Amino acid sequence: MTQLQSDNSSDNSSYAVQGELFGFSLSSDQLGYRGSVAMKVAGITYRQLDYWAR
Repeated sequence: MTQLQSDNSSDNSSYAVQGELFGFSLSSDQLGYRGSVAMKVAGITYRQLDYWAR
């Protein structure tokens, strides 16, 4: 075992952390499922989905 390997095996605090991929955030209006996916999952028609969304 080399010196580098022994140093890394005893120190768990040297793991890299990935930051965010994009520097912008989505508003709550932009989050969620598309209408066609939501109506299939819920077992309702698009008209019902549109009514409840208002």
